[in-house]
Amino acid sequence: MKKEKPKVIEKSTDQIYEDLIDLMQSTQCMTITASKIEMYKNIADQFTELKSFQESEAYAEKCRQLAQKTEKELKKRAYEKAQINMNKARIVSEYKAAAEEFKKASGYKNADTLAAQCEEISTKIENKSIKKNLVQKISIIAGILLLILFALLPFGRYYAANTLLFLRAYPTAAKIYDKLGDYKTSEEKLKKSQYMIGKNLYKEEDYKGAAKAFSAADDYKDSEEKEVSMIKLILQNEEPGDTVMIGGYNWILLNKSEDKALLIKKVALDKRAYNTEAVDTSWENSSLRQFLNSDFLLNTFSESERNSIVLSIIENNKSVYGTDGGNNTQDSIFLLSTEEVNEYQTFIKGFKGNSWLRSPGNSQNSAAFMTEKGTVMDYGYMVSSEEFTVHPVIWFNIK
Repeated sequence: MKKEKPKVIEKSTDQIYEDLIDLMQSTQCMTITASKIEMYKNIADQFTELKSFQESEAYAEKCRQLAQKTEKELKKRAYEKAQINMNKARIVSEYKAAAEEFKKASGYKNADTLAAQCEEISTKIENKSIKKNLVQKISIIAGILLLILFALLPFGRYYAANTLLFLRAYPTAAKIYDKLGDYKTSEEKLKKSQYMIGKNLYKEEDYKGAAKAFSAADDYKDSEEKEVSMIKLILQNEEPGDTVMIGGYNWILLNKSEDKALLIKKVALDKRAYNTEAVDTSWENSSLRQFLNSDFLLNTFSESERNSIVLSIIENNKSVYGTDGGNNTQDSIFLLSTEEVNEYQTFIKGFKGNSWLRSPGNSQNSAAFMTEKGTVMDYGYMVSSEEFTVHPVIWFNIK
């Protein structure tokens, strides 16, 4: 006997309608994926075909809305994952992976912008890597050349340095010019080499290295102005407690606002009197204030640095003993007060020796001082004593 083929039982329109409702409800329990979105869209199309049922189009619209909601949630998750990847990214592949995640969230918030940023950063890192490899190769060649050149006469080394300068191998050229001293125009070309090193380091966002190079370039072109510009960029990115080089000295960042930074000289000046005579005085009339705002200011800072030091109104309050602090002053350089030491004590512990503060002591002929542990001695000491060091303080414009 021949086996009969199983009969295909066709579903009624009513059954199809009921099955679609069940399928829509089941889809809601699915994990959020691209497949879930397609499922909703497919169900919506099938409901649309069942025009004979009054609520078919309503269900179709509901499925479309659920598809849109699922797509939005999928993009949100991709966006959040991309943000985490971007924050952790350090190398090219990690930034590229973050960019791909942001692309999955295209159209959600600023995903497209962040994707472009990640790609830009990865390209920048790749370019730096290529440049670094090129510099390393040049350095190897230059190093070999350097070994040969040092065995030659100054004349040969001078023209070899000129060749290196032309080839933009500035660090190697600078080393040779430095060794040549005042031979021909070596000193001027050394400045030029340092200037170009500074410009390259600025492009690489190595602002500290650039500041050092511009400082070494001395008076070449606008080196002083560029050095100060680098100092401002450094201070904009530094935090209280960090140090920065200004005027050839290290300064500790104590505080900063949007447009200026408060700095104290890390290593103290030599011991000197608060006032040359043992008489009643105040910060306003002290010989130390006169010295800091004249000789020290002029001999320490370049003109460009002086132009960026803020002339500040300094408050001179009474001591805890009621000793008059004198009039408020306008100073480019000053000392911390007893109150300010307490405010910034975290950053100034570990100074060597005792140092003057601008606040008065227990009498008009004494001034407060700070110990090396950052402790305020508000009782003070005779102003003519030469047993105390000096830590100058400045406000520096960072805009």
